[in-house]
Amino acid sequence: MKEVLFPRHVKVHEILALYIKGLYGDGFFYAPVTENGITNYYLICIKDDCVISPSDTIITESMLAYLLSEKENSEYGSLNITVINNEIFNAIYEEYKNQGKKYRVKSLKIYTAISVSVFLFTMFIFVFFLY
Repeated sequence: MKEVLFPRHVKVHEILALYIKGLYGDGFFYAPVTENGITNYYLICIKDDCVISPSDTIITESMLAYLLSEKENSEYGSLNITVINNEIFNAIYEEYKNQGKKYRVKSLKIYTAISVSVFLFTMFIFVFFLY
């Protein structure tokens, strides 16, 4: 996995959920998360273009097995199950980098417009007081 810098007020998995929703739409997504030798799973369920609130979380393997076994008998039975692998994560990461580039370009345009405005205003005041 790659390290990505995220805004402080937004949790990492919340951003991941938004990118998965934007790139892949509806579905039942999960990815193994191993920490200190223990494997848990990140789970997200997206239906009707909405992230199902309790699903955007880390769960145990037994809970994942239970949810997958009961999925077909629930209102989410029509959703495809997708394991978030490196290919999907790389696509999400590339989209994140592209969004960052767009944000930087937009910020540069705004800062340039403000700088030019301040410069023109200063020149106007300077010329006004000369005459």
